[in-house]
Amino acid sequence: MTSIRIATLNLWNSDNSDHLRIERLHAAAEALVRLDADIIALQEVRSHLADDQNHSSDAATFLQGRTAYEFIAFHPYPGEPGEGLAFLSKHPLRVAGAGSGTIDDCALRVTVDIDGVGLALTNVHLDWRSVATREHQIIEIMGVIARESEGDRYEILLGDFNNYPESSVYQFLAGQQTLDGHDTQPWHDLARAWAELAGFAPDATLDFGRNPRWRDAPKLDRPARVDWILFRDTFAAGLVAPSLTDAGIFGDEATPIARVVPSDHYGVHADLLFPGGGGRGRDIP
Repeated sequence: MTSIRIATLNLWNSDNSDHLRIERLHAAAEALVRLDADIIALQEVRSHLADDQNHSSDAATFLQGRTAYEFIAFHPYPGEPGEGLAFLSKHPLRVAGAGSGTIDDCALRVTVDIDGVGLALTNVHLDWRSVATREHQIIEIMGVIARESEGDRYEILLGDFNNYPESSVYQFLAGQQTLDGHDTQPWHDLARAWAELAGFAPDATLDFGRNPRWRDAPKLDRPARVDWILFRDTFAAGLVAPSLTDAGIFGDEATPIARVVPSDHYGVHADLLFPGGGGRGRDIP
């Protein structure tokens, strides 16, 4: 049995000097070290970063240098080269073709093998401005996944969806409605599944009440859960489903050293226990 921890975090790429970008990246590194995920998807990854020691790099490389992640994949948005998507991983990554057009602006897809378990992960950051654009993007992303899926790989979709769970995008991914005549295999919301099976509500990731980012901002918004880790249902593929052993948020408190909250979003993690595989520190006999 092989236990794999997966995570996602939006890094909040802000140009406002009051938003403590470098300090927050140090806090993100602290949070990632403590979390100790096998692979993490990052959104709003700044492409050119002058750190507090005047070293220039992208934000993912900055984090890689302060954590145990040996492997990195970074994809700047073609239309907005100052920012992009990234993965950090303890295991070798293969970047898959993201497609073309809108997909290059909102998704990065990789495959990874962890102790005999094959995963395909698609990291997304959907457009916050327009629900119509988000619907179009998710349809295109599902098309890419359908074309590139390999029968023996588990599919994971994660990132910042900029949608509430009651949205059309969420209901589409849950297999509860169509979008523009399209449907998809159902995806399981791991944080929601873990919370509701235990009898409580899943935590918000965009917390307008507690997160310091929003403390002094005028607001009418309620706390929202817009960052998700989704696992595609395995029945149609004939794969044995893993067990979900933990899920929740991280990065929701100021860290001990940097003493700031890493982002305006909280991160999400999920632990999955897969049959087969073997030979790693968190493997379960």
